[in-house]
Amino acid sequence: MNILFYAIFTGRSRDTEATMLRLKELGHNVQFMNLSHSDDLEIHLQKLGIRYVRTCSALNSKSDIIRNVVFLVKYCVKNNIQCVFSHLDPAHTVAVLAQFFLRAQVILVRHHANDVYLNGLHRNIVYRAIYFLARKVIVVSDFAKRFMISHEGVSAEKIDVIPLAYDLNNSNNRTWHAFSSFVSAFLPN
Repeated sequence: MNILFYAIFTGRSRDTEATMLRLKELGHNVQFMNLSHSDDLEIHLQKLGIRYVRTCSALNSKSDIIRNVVFLVKYCVKNNIQCVFSHLDPAHTVAVLAQFFLRAQVILVRHHANDVYLNGLHRNIVYRAIYFLARKVIVVSDFAKRFMISHEGVSAEKIDVIPLAYDLNNSNNRTWHAFSSFVSAFLPN
């Protein structure tokens, strides 16, 4: 399967790197597209044999968002991407809009819970629309899932809990079993 991790990382992300590496070891073609840039991350992923792609522009305006949606859709079609794992909310904005033009499964990975309220994002219409439009969301804890359901009104059916993954090479790892089950059940072969 061709899998794209889509994010806005300014540095390395050990849990995301571990997940990408494990999927690659399982024979999947894993690629990474970054809305930002990180030399450290790019060099590390290239050493692991994971393709690193820079996007066409930042997300400073509506036209930037549209340009990135078009870029993401074209990239996914050209490279026969079957699954997109989007990380962090700025990337989610682009991913949820692109999903309407893609055959690929688009899955949002949310790393937080209540800081939505702490930062006042729960009042932001774009933020609320992201999770309303999302077809599938992975959260890192049961608390995050309950929070999204009770405070943000997100449908429980959309949300799967998979804890952060740091060492997926350990076959006894609870995270690996959760992620492996999710991949088997949700993603097409």
